Amino acid sequence: MDTHALSYLTDGDATHETAPCHTQQATRAGRGVPFSLLLLSAIVLAGTEASAYDVTWENETTAIRISDGCVTSLFDKSRRVEPVVQAPSVIRPMFRVILNKGLKKAHDVNSTRMRVSESSADRDELRLTFESEQVRAVVRVSPASDRAGLAWRINVTPLDPGLSVARVIFPMLHLRAPLGKELAEDRIILPYREGHLIRDPLRGVGANERLRTAWPYPADMVGQFIGYFSNRAGCLLWTDDAEGRVKWFGFEREKNETGLVFFVDHRMPFEPGKGWQMPYNVRTSFFAKTWQAGAELYRAWAAKQFWCKTPFRDRDDISPVLHAPCLAISSSLRSENLDVLPHVLGGYIKRFKAPVVYRPLGWEKHGTWIGIDYFPPFPDEAKFRSFVAALKERGVYACAFISGLYWSTRVRGLAEEENAAIEAFYKKHRGADHAERLSNGKPLTFNHGGRRATRICRGTPLGRTILFDVSRRLLDLGITAIHDDQDQGPQPCGYTCYDTSHGHLVPCGSWAAKTMLDTLARIKREGATRSRDFFLTKEEDTELMNMVLSGYQTRNFARVTGYLPGRPMQIMPVTQYLYHEYLPCVFGFAGPWVDTVARMLVSGQIPSIAFWGEGRVMPVDALPPRTLMLLTDYYDVMRAYAKPFLLYGRMMAPLGMDIPTVRRKVGLPHKRMKLEVDDPLVITSAWRDVSGRIAVLAVNITNQPRSIRCITPKLTGESVRVSRYVGARSALSRKRLKPGSPFSWTIPPYRLCAAVYEESM
Repeated sequence: MDTHALSYLTDGDATHETAPCHTQQATRAGRGVPFSLLLLSAIVLAGTEASAYDVTWENETTAIRISDGCVTSLFDKSRRVEPVVQAPSVIRPMFRVILNKGLKKAHDVNSTRMRVSESSADRDELRLTFESEQVRAVVRVSPASDRAGLAWRINVTPLDPGLSVARVIFPMLHLRAPLGKELAEDRIILPYREGHLIRDPLRGVGANERLRTAWPYPADMVGQFIGYFSNRAGCLLWTDDAEGRVKWFGFEREKNETGLVFFVDHRMPFEPGKGWQMPYNVRTSFFAKTWQAGAELYRAWAAKQFWCKTPFRDRDDISPVLHAPCLAISSSLRSENLDVLPHVLGGYIKRFKAPVVYRPLGWEKHGTWIGIDYFPPFPDEAKFRSFVAALKERGVYACAFISGLYWSTRVRGLAEEENAAIEAFYKKHRGADHAERLSNGKPLTFNHGGRRATRICRGTPLGRTILFDVSRRLLDLGITAIHDDQDQGPQPCGYTCYDTSHGHLVPCGSWAAKTMLDTLARIKREGATRSRDFFLTKEEDTELMNMVLSGYQTRNFARVTGYLPGRPMQIMPVTQYLYHEYLPCVFGFAGPWVDTVARMLVSGQIPSIAFWGEGRVMPVDALPPRTLMLLTDYYDVMRAYAKPFLLYGRMMAPLGMDIPTVRRKVGLPHKRMKLEVDDPLVITSAWRDVSGRIAVLAVNITNQPRSIRCITPKLTGESVRVSRYVGARSALSRKRLKPGSPFSWTIPPYRLCAAVYEESM
C-alpha cells in the first residue's frame, strides 16, 4: 500500500499549502554575473532593508553567494560549474518558516521579506541573522566536517509566545534545467523505498504547468537525501541526522519558471513560544554522471552510524536460515491443499539443498491484508497450527506477515456479513479513537485495492503494543518468522497526527522512529526466545532499523513506478547500494518468470518466488526450465564462490563494460505505466568482498550468446587474476591481466555467470 503524499496536502490543513512565490524581474544583486568576476572573499553589506545585503563566501569545494535572501550562486570549484539559475523568472527565497497559532497556520515568512540584523564571516563560518515582526532566524554555513561540500544550519525563534514553529523549508536551491547540455541528460535520484531514478524530470511538463512533489524521511525513504545530476554536474542535498527526525525531500517548479527548486522541508512538534534549533546539518555536496556517485557521498557518512555497526557476515543475531541463504516462497493459503503443500515445498529443499521459507497470503481471519481482526487464522486455529507443524516436520519455516498498523473497516468483494463483522469489531474496539487524525479532526483514511482502512497512530498505547501482541500470538501458533508488511517506515510523518489526546507531541517528531525501533526490538527479543531460527523483516528498509531487523523486502525487479500522474520513475537498487553488506534483502517476490528472477538474483536479493492469484505452488520440477536453471545456478554458486559477494558483499558502481542494449519500453506486464530506456541485454552487478576481491555477476536475458567488452579493474597490485564462471563451473582458464586492460567475455543465455577479480600473486 503506497501511502506517501505525492505533493503538499490540500485537506484543509493550512500548514500544508503550497509555497507562495512572487514573480518579478531578476534585478537583485549578483544575478546573471559570471562567478569568475565575483570577489570570492567574505563581503557583507548589511542594512535594515530586506534588499540591502550581498554575501560571497567559499571553502575548498564551493563558493556561495547569498543576495537579498536568495542563494544566487553555489559554484562547484572542482568542475567549474554553476548549477544555480542566474536569470530567474521567479525569485526563490533561501528559506521559509511556517508559524502556527494552535493547529492552524498563522504566518508564512520567507527570507526575501526579512531584514538582516547581524552578519559575520570568516574562514570557518558564514553567519546571517534574519528578522521579521514574527520570527528571528539565524543561518550558518560552514565547511562540512569531512571538507566535502558545505554544512548548513538554521535556528528559528518565534517572537510571539503564542506562535509555534510548524515547518522550516531550508535550504531552497533554485537549480538550472537543463543542468547538463540538454534536458534529456538530467536525472533525480532519491532513496524512496528501494530507490528511484527520475529521468528528464521536465519531460512533458508544459510552460504553464506547476510541478511539485516531496517524500518523507524516515517514513518512506531509507536514506535522507535527494540528488540532481547530469553528465557534467550535480548536487546532493542531504542531512546528517541520526535520530529519525521528520523531514521531506522534494523539488518543485512554478508556472513559467526556469529551472527546478530543490528543498528540505523540516517538520517538528508544535511547541508555542519555543524556538527550533536545527540539531543536525543539511549538507550540499557535488557529484556527476551516475547516481552511485551521489549515493557514495551519503554512504561514506552512513557507514559510521549506529545502523551500520555490524556487517551481515558477522551478525549472529540474524537467523542461519538467511545466512544459508534460503529460498522464500509465497502463495494464497486459501488456494492450497494444506495436506499436500508441505510435501511440495519439501521438494524445493531437496532440489536446491537450501532452507525454504513459506509466507502464506490470506492466513488472516477475513482474508489477505485485512487487519487487525486477524484471529482465529484461516481455516481455523487448530488446522492452522497443524499445518505449521507439518511444515516444520518437512524442514520448512513458516513466516506470517502483519499488515502494519492498518485497520480495515470495509473490504470490497467480501460478503456483507463479513463486512458487518469487520465494522462491528472496529466500533467495539473504538478504532477511530486510535487512528491518526488530520488537523480537521477527521481520521486519516485509505482505500487501496478495495480495502478501506484507517491507520493506528504509533503514539497511542495501542499503536505501541499491537504489532508485538499479534506477533506473539503468531509465535504461539508455531510461526518461525514475522514480516511487518505495509509498514515502510515510522509514521506519523508530518501531515498527521493532530490528536492531542493520544499523548504524543503533535503532529510528529522523532518519537515515531523511536517507538517503531522499540517495537521491533521487542518482537525480535520475543522471537529469539522461541527459536534460534527466528527472523524479523519488514516491507522496505528503514536505515534506523538496520541493526534490529533481520532483513527487508523490496522489489528491484519491478523496474518502473510513478510519482505523479503519468510521470514514471525507474526503480534502482539504491537501498542495496547503501546497505546490502549490513542487511539482506528477502521477500522481494517475483512470479516464476525468468527475466524478473534474473534481475532479482543479480541485484543480490535472496530468491523469493510467488505464485500469485489463485495458483498453487508448483512442484519444483514444473517450474519454467530457464527459471529452474537460474535458481540451480544461484544455489550452486553460493556454495562455490559467490556468497562473499552476492550475500555479504558491498555493491559497487558498474565497472567499465560495453554491454549491448535495445531501445524499448519497460515495466511490469500488469502495470500500465512504461518508460522507454536503452535496456541492457545482459543484466550485471558488481560487488566487493571483505578481502578486496571484486566480482561481476551477469545473466544474458536473450536467446543467443552475448559478448561484452570488459575493462580489468584496479585492485592494489600491478596484476589481476580473472576467473570466469558459468554457474559454479569455471568455464575458462584463469587469466592474469594488467589493470585497465580490455578483454571479451561471452555469456550464454539464461545462466548465472561471474567474473571474479583478485590479486595475482
